[in-house]
Amino acid sequence: MEGLLLILIPVALILLLGLAGLMLVDFALLGGDRRLEEREKERRFWRPPFVRGAELVAWAREKGAAAVRRALDRGIASSTPGALSEEVHAGADRAMLPDMTRRDAAETVPCPAGGQGTIGVTAPEAIAIAEHIQRELPQAEQEEILRRARANAADLPYAAARGDTATPCALQGGDCVCLTYRTRPLRCRPLHATELLQRLDRRTSDLHEEAARTAHAKLVAEGIEEGYAGALETLGLDGNVYELNSALAVALSMDDVARRWLNAEPVFSDCAPGPGSVLA
Repeated sequence: MEGLLLILIPVALILLLGLAGLMLVDFALLGGDRRLEEREKERRFWRPPFVRGAELVAWAREKGAAAVRRALDRGIASSTPGALSEEVHAGADRAMLPDMTRRDAAETVPCPAGGQGTIGVTAPEAIAIAEHIQRELPQAEQEEILRRARANAADLPYAAARGDTATPCALQGGDCVCLTYRTRPLRCRPLHATELLQRLDRRTSDLHEEAARTAHAKLVAEGIEEGYAGALETLGLDGNVYELNSALAVALSMDDVARRWLNAEPVFSDCAPGPGSVLA
């Protein structure tokens, strides 16, 4: 009997380990299938119809508002405005480049040497950028970005008097790549999408042709920002667009800025306004 037990126990253990292995493989495969299904769902949600002009802006406006509602349903906005901003940015990228692969999305595109001029950001975007800087960059670099943002913001009235529209960007690195590329503003993304499209050389449809001319990406950004900002205002939150340097200086220097913004405090009220439109 003891000999039989000595044989059966290892066999039972092997069977149990095999069963556990099969369960793990099955779970991994099912999890992979679910992730693929979620990615496909997101791709369909953000895939624009073959329309242009006002119709495209209207479609993007609804998607921008829907992104805020979906984020709230999942509890994203209650944790951090940065997460809410990330939700909108990810969708905007998909809508600007509908056939973009995950590898494409990992590409980085530098800004022109002189920057993109005056950039507008919403309050959640400014907070998202500040969170990225404080989390990812060394203290010395954080201080340098804040110094540049304050200097650029202080010079804005004088630049306007000089007729100088080439507002410097505090986030532009020495290689002209944004120091916070993953959280770069929505208004920076049309140029980046167009440059990426040209780099990938994917002109296989009318939609891609329009994106190559920047029009499609700008209209998408315009509508998404309108819907996004409108949804925030409906919730009683600040949905205004501010000049990047002045908003960034506030977000980097104010304690607990995310919580205060979520409590509807006017934390950016003294900031310079950004351009009125993505298309400006």
